[in-house]
Amino acid sequence: MKNSLKNFSIILFITVLAITISVSCSNSGNSKESGRTESGIFSPQGGFYNSAQKVIITTDQGSTVYYTLDGSVPTESSTEYIGPIELSEEAVVRVLVVSGNERKRSMMAYDFDLNSDAYHYTRKASPNWQDQIIYMCMIDRFSNGDTLNDYQFAGEPNDKSNEEAYSGGDLSGLESKLTHLRNLGVTVICINPPVKHLWKNQDGNGGYHGYWASDFTKVDPHYGTMEEYRSFVQAAHDEGMYVIQDIVLNHTGDYFSISDAYDGTNWSLNSDLIPTSRPEQLPWSLNDPTELTDDEVINSFYHWTPTIIDFNDESQRFTYQMSGLDDINTDNSDIANLLRGYYRYWIDQVDIDGYRVDSFKFIDPAFFEDFCNSTESDNMGIRTHAESLGKNNFILFGKGFYDDERSGASYTQSDSGTARMDSLMYYPLNTAIRNVFGKGESTSKIADVLNKRYTTGYANPDKLVTFIDNQDLERMLDGTSSECFKSAYALIMSIPGIPQIYYGVEQGLLDNRSSMFKGGFKNDGVVNTRDYYDESGEYWYFFKDLIDLRKNNSVFRYGTATVFSSESSGTGNIAIKIVNGSGGVENTALYIANTSSSEVVLENVESGLDAGSVFTLKTPSVGSMPSSITLAADGKLTATISAKSYGIYIMTGYNE
Repeated sequence: MKNSLKNFSIILFITVLAITISVSCSNSGNSKESGRTESGIFSPQGGFYNSAQKVIITTDQGSTVYYTLDGSVPTESSTEYIGPIELSEEAVVRVLVVSGNERKRSMMAYDFDLNSDAYHYTRKASPNWQDQIIYMCMIDRFSNGDTLNDYQFAGEPNDKSNEEAYSGGDLSGLESKLTHLRNLGVTVICINPPVKHLWKNQDGNGGYHGYWASDFTKVDPHYGTMEEYRSFVQAAHDEGMYVIQDIVLNHTGDYFSISDAYDGTNWSLNSDLIPTSRPEQLPWSLNDPTELTDDEVINSFYHWTPTIIDFNDESQRFTYQMSGLDDINTDNSDIANLLRGYYRYWIDQVDIDGYRVDSFKFIDPAFFEDFCNSTESDNMGIRTHAESLGKNNFILFGKGFYDDERSGASYTQSDSGTARMDSLMYYPLNTAIRNVFGKGESTSKIADVLNKRYTTGYANPDKLVTFIDNQDLERMLDGTSSECFKSAYALIMSIPGIPQIYYGVEQGLLDNRSSMFKGGFKNDGVVNTRDYYDESGEYWYFFKDLIDLRKNNSVFRYGTATVFSSESSGTGNIAIKIVNGSGGVENTALYIANTSSSEVVLENVESGLDAGSVFTLKTPSVGSMPSSITLAADGKLTATISAKSYGIYIMTGYNE
């Protein structure tokens, strides 16, 4: 880590093949896992450690070891190894093993944080996530608390009327708006990656979104400092709120281009990058294969592969570049261990409460077993490490489009039930809702998704994160009516899952990446002329009332949702029953909506609920909905639903 902790941080690269290495901790006698190459053992295996190390190299009889510490390729003129290499600062150790006429090399990566226990928090215990409301926001676009960090004077995009430029939002701005968010009723803030990143790529696109990492252990200066991140999280905890950090495991920034499988000639470093031409953190800065030996390229930290063409080809999806971003070799167990360590680091340093895993489907599902659950000494999985700190329900959920639900569910557990991530963002439901309420497609599309939710293979279907908008989608309000927009959000707020709302929906924002503060990006060529933090108005009251309704009625959080009426073609009705336990008063609810431009009549619809059940309309609703609905003696439902309307009902009694 090249930050304020750099004097306590060590990064070690060992390039060895046909050797045996044992590494002993300088202040611990614990034995550690070993990693194997074709004919050698590394002990401990590469990864992220919290104590300084001595490197002891033992080779086969008659072998000689040469090494360098300056990153150069070792030769027989380099320093000969004669005893332990003691490291107390960042280093790259490359080793050449000479045995007769053989010359062999490979690579193994180590990273260290020697200050992991410097901050003795009273750790925030994990919540029951089904009780939470997530507010997803982009740091750069939410609130500008410190205008001095808006521009870093490196030539990064700086015209705030340009979406690709930094608008100025930061972590101190987030902290300043915590009371505002608490007043809305949200309980969790999910932020895009706060890590140091590429600020401009060779196409002139800006990295304001934070997904192009250059150092996984630094806070980007556009967002603030580590101290400000720590302050924000602790202030959120003091407000009774939680913070989820978006993380990236499958790529860094767009630092190199490659046209096909690497052959030594079809590769190039990209030009005109800001602020640096390479990642700033080892091992990712070793991204030039021409500076590596053939042995090292084979066992490298990147997949030297082109951009994905066929997303249905699993080998491309797991090993090729996503949108040209440099693909991390997560098949390399040392690299997998490093990634595991980076995200223990943020729990240690700022007491983060959960991770949203970006682009999860570009990694083999089995990767997440050790990433989440490893109990290896000094190299715990994220969930295991969090539990050791008293965070016994730390959440990890995947973000990324998927339509094959069985494939998606495999990221939450294996076929044999081995735990992986807790959950996913529920993209199949999102797609169905947007098609139904935004495009006028048949309401049965929602039924098709919801009615198989519990049979698809998710580890816990009730932890699926339900959502309508995010940074990758056009805001729904920009392409549909206010009535349908509200009906869509009301649906995800009335069924089990963990609902997520996207920043600015409560202000009626239309551009999916517009800023909420004066002077920040609004839309192409335009900046905001005012702030958007009103605690009044149509959408503020709508979301506040909807959140209150969900919080105050456990049936919406713990019930089981079943669609019992829908249209198989075109617009029309959709009716969902939500039943908690055995149902009854306050434990049974209805969500009923009409997506058409004309009134519809539900007549004698079989609900499967108790005869004579009385349901009362709750606030908020849209349109002229019946104030109450009473089921007939046979449990059938009859109601007239006005055009473009919805209502949420809770059972309040029986008609005797």
